[in-house]
Amino acid sequence: EKRTVKQEVPESLVGYVMGRERAVIKELARQTRTEITCPVKGGKPEFEITGQAHCTDAAIACIEAKVYQASGKMTWQMESWFAQETINIHVPPDRVGFVVGSMGQVISSIAAQTNTMIISPKKGHEPVFVVTGPKHAVLLAKAAIDDKVHGAQAGGHG
Repeated sequence: EKRTVKQEVPESLVGYVMGRERAVIKELARQTRTEITCPVKGGKPEFEITGQAHCTDAAIACIEAKVYQASGKMTWQMESWFAQETINIHVPPDRVGFVVGSMGQVISSIAAQTNTMIISPKKGHEPVFVVTGPKHAVLLAKAAIDDKVHGAQAGGHG
């Protein structure tokens, strides 16, 4: 179920959040699997974000993190985003290998890209990945693991 949300930022920071030739916002959209429409010059300084709920939440957190980087101020919403969180991600037993990858390369890469710590299930144990990190990072890691699970089911190699 897709949704569209708006995230307002201080006008002076719109360019910083978008990045040179919109590189930052394009990468953010790619990583969070959302579509992000940038503010129009002279218009309201807000980004329009479309995607799955957990993806739009992650995109908003990333935009807020950029604003924080630029301004040095932390909003109360961001404090909750920066709080560490641990979640368990259940994966079908026959998909664990796709998520872990050869010699653990896939899961290590997901952990590195999302700045999370991920504990993989042991052989013969329940197929649960334990992910710890800031809330927005944990959501990104969950999305990446879900991608691998569903990519594998579609017959692709992820």
